[in-house]
Amino acid sequence: MVFNYRGRGGHALTTPRTYCASKSEDLGEVVDYINKRHPRAPLVAMGVSLGGILLGNYLTHEGPKAKHKLRAAMLMSICWDCFKGTESLEKAGLNRMLNWHLAGCLVDSIKEASTCQMQYCCIHLIISYSV
Repeated sequence: MVFNYRGRGGHALTTPRTYCASKSEDLGEVVDYINKRHPRAPLVAMGVSLGGILLGNYLTHEGPKAKHKLRAAMLMSICWDCFKGTESLEKAGLNRMLNWHLAGCLVDSIKEASTCQMQYCCIHLIISYSV
């Protein structure tokens, strides 16, 4: 099974909340659902880049309980210090291009939403070019 962020993976954003690597509740719901539906199947998880940060936050949040929910987990291509990683997104070159891409994905999610019920003014979100 593949977990897609809110508003990504070909699915429209249906809530006023977008995806965020620091919020692992959605991933937790998926893990709990799979474990409930297939209680004897070993469940493993792998996160790459932003997905790795999300999985790492999930494991940190769950703590020892994660051992009973996942048989194994693997984090790939993640930054070790998210604050320094965020700072580097503002530097010239490839990192800034990645920043623009990430911001563009978030803006696209909001533009594609059938209704914009964000707590903040959608106009300011739609003209964003940086995360």
